[in-house]
Amino acid sequence: MVIRTCFLQLFLGICLFSCEKQKRPIIIEVNPVFEVGQPDPTNDKPQSKIWYSKAAWWALLPDKKGPSLWKRTSNEWTSEPVLSEEFLGQPGKADVYANKGIAMAVLVENCQIKVLKLRSNNKSVYKQEDVITLKTPKSCLSIETATITCDTNGVWWVASDMNNQVLVWSSIDDGKTWSSPIVLAENISDDDICIVSKLKNTVSVIWSNQNNESIVERIHHNDKDLSSWSSEISISNGEKTADDHLNTTVLSDNTLVLVSKNSLDQLDRPQFVLRIRRPSGEWLNIPYCNLTKTESPTRPVVTHLPNGKLVTLHTVASPNHSSYISISTINVDGNKSKVTEKFRVIAKNRIEMNNVTVSKSDFYNCTQGPWIVLFSNKLGQVFEIDLYRYKDLL
Repeated sequence: MVIRTCFLQLFLGICLFSCEKQKRPIIIEVNPVFEVGQPDPTNDKPQSKIWYSKAAWWALLPDKKGPSLWKRTSNEWTSEPVLSEEFLGQPGKADVYANKGIAMAVLVENCQIKVLKLRSNNKSVYKQEDVITLKTPKSCLSIETATITCDTNGVWWVASDMNNQVLVWSSIDDGKTWSSPIVLAENISDDDICIVSKLKNTVSVIWSNQNNESIVERIHHNDKDLSSWSSEISISNGEKTADDHLNTTVLSDNTLVLVSKNSLDQLDRPQFVLRIRRPSGEWLNIPYCNLTKTESPTRPVVTHLPNGKLVTLHTVASPNHSSYISISTINVDGNKSKVTEKFRVIAKNRIEMNNVTVSKSDFYNCTQGPWIVLFSNKLGQVFEIDLYRYKDLL
């Protein structure tokens, strides 16, 4: 990896944020770190495909024959071929939540939703423990994505879009058995998705609904019956606020931060919305990052550093088919935010890159680094950046 500061090259253009003018971002050039046999392996928003456990980073990515497991130690990624053989025929699109030596992955393909349970041993090797197929309606026509989490009581949750509905499943025995699905919402569009997030003593499911231009949440309190969910909570509505790009991070004070794309798609208008749920449950919506003639921002994700600083990453595409990954910090002051672009990550061969994926657990259990995020391209090449290397500049 080579880092250099320079005047921005013409093809990079200018990304406009809803904030004051700032110093030129630093350009970071990267090469791929490994390759799989599937185009765009880090896609399928809002899924998280990487995690940190036993002094190593792990990634579960699709390959030609199903999911493939990768391990990073000493700055090098290696595949786990024995485990990968056990994955043959399973869906490749995965969202992973890791907790105390267990990594639970929800796998999605067509109308299949499966939960894969992995357990690590003392040698930091993951072994497949179980694969469970979740119950889905026989009338299933389409599923775009699914996400998974584990609440503070140890109950596992999966949320997914299906047939213009939002469904949720739960498991109280560490993933051995799963409930039938509960319908949380109906009449969403074919293009909408949802995301499930763990908060203190609650679980949040958020979804987009482009049919009525809304972003909506429902809450489950851990001390209640598993089928008990709050009524719908309106996060935002109107003015094309909804699109199928959702990603969350939860701060230590139980503030939930959601980044999402809207459907405005108008020049010189913000394409993203930073949505902040205060511990009291109150939501704040702050648009940011404009669409320009030369640049189209898309697929935002959000994470936070061990000191609580918010970092957002997204793809910026241009009409000439070039693209880069933009990395910014977010400073929230009351009802205002300042988004400051710090870095632009480009491939040394100038090939397009897309689909940033970050860990659900952020970086709390690896405070001394590395802080890895991944992204990929249509050739199946996977790139990384270690944010820890640049922590003093964030």
